Amino acid sequence: MADSIRERLLAAITTAAQAEYGEYIAVDDELPVTVVADGDDQATTNQYGITTNSMPVTLARAEKAISTSKAARRTQAHAAVTLLVQRMFADSTFGGLAHGLTYTGCGIQTEGAGAVITAQAFFTVTYQHLAGNPLALPGVFD
Repeated sequence: MADSIRERLLAAITTAAQAEYGEYIAVDDELPVTVVADGDDQATTNQYGITTNSMPVTLARAEKAISTSKAARRTQAHAAVTLLVQRMFADSTFGGLAHGLTYTGCGIQTEGAGAVITAQAFFTVTYQHLAGNPLALPGVFD
């Protein structure tokens, strides 16, 4: 069975982000780790039979803290956010599968159990397929 455009896109995002997909519990010796999570799409179909989907995507990264200083942890967490954004925008079409990419925000966690910082970056990825056929890109006919 062929993969849908959405599944192919998530695989491309996971590769670009150098990440794991879905829930991932890392132990200290596996850090740093980056995880991709997707949300529910919003879709509209136009009069030409093209469905445009907006998919929320979150990249989360955990790293060993390099310092006990709050300021240093905050700087490290913001550097992790920057890394996530740069990886996503290295090819914002993900090999021609996406129609658009929007960065929508971020979050960091620098305090808590253990010597770990976390960073999250939030995106909306827009992609299209033929109406009723999530396997077919518009304008691509076999």
